[in-house]
Amino acid sequence: MFILTHWPEIERWMPAPPLEEFDKLVHGLMYAGWAAMWFWLLTMGGRRVGRQATAWIIVGGAAYAIFDELTQAIVDRQPDLLDFGCDMVGLLISLAILDRWQQRRVASQTRPAAPHSDGS
Repeated sequence: MFILTHWPEIERWMPAPPLEEFDKLVHGLMYAGWAAMWFWLLTMGGRRVGRQATAWIIVGGAAYAIFDELTQAIVDRQPDLLDFGCDMVGLLISLAILDRWQQRRVASQTRPAAPHSDGS
């Protein structure tokens, strides 16, 4: 992620974007993936991601997004508050989806099995 956001003149090497402000979508998707990676790592071994861990993913994502935007000026790229906002939206949407998935997974594991009718 760091290399993509700090490559000088990266726009010169990229194909024309399919729509205006496409980079905002890319920002959101990168941070959605970043959050999903952390969520996945924290659930390895069947563990659940609680509120505290989710909060740390959000804080870590925000801290990295701020660092990412502020250090882009070093390579003559423009820091953008809207990019930061898109980073956070992607991260939060990803966590909301994953949290809902986790709730459904836990509910299905704790639900008692339905009795089988054997026709007698």
